[in-house]
Amino acid sequence: MQIVIGVLAAILLLGIGGGIGHHYWLIHRQRQQQQLLDQQLRAALLPWQAKYPFIKFASLSSTVPVSIWHRDVLLFEYQVAVTPTHSLTITAAELTALLNQILKLPAPVHVTECWQLQQSFHFDVAYLANQATIRYMHDMDRIKVADQSAPPGPAKPTTPKKS
Repeated sequence: MQIVIGVLAAILLLGIGGGIGHHYWLIHRQRQQQQLLDQQLRAALLPWQAKYPFIKFASLSSTVPVSIWHRDVLLFEYQVAVTPTHSLTITAAELTALLNQILKLPAPVHVTECWQLQQSFHFDVAYLANQATIRYMHDMDRIKVADQSAPPGPAKPTTPKKS
């Protein structure tokens, strides 16, 4: 009986330990890819400082959106400061094409959205370097198509008429 309990305890510990180990491996891998993309972006954008002085490239920072945190999806939200008198009018598709031209990465990137909020320009970048990110982008495309085919506006609840 003690052997059975010992074996079950070992299996349980290995299962928990393996899950925790895998979780930390995913976090480490995600951070490595984020650092790689950060370095590549900073190096690629540095020469543009003279051409676009209203963009403060040195302020470039990135975060992992909470909704995909630790799921092996390589999606990063970037933010860069812009002087108050300027606004950027680039689209996500244009920024995607531009980044894929200037970055030297083993896999392409895709800007999912970009916007300016006051003095900050934000853009979300998916680094298509693994299957989890490619599946995530495919799912987001399906949701976008479904949203576009849905009738506009929320449905109004109907109340039954009293007779």
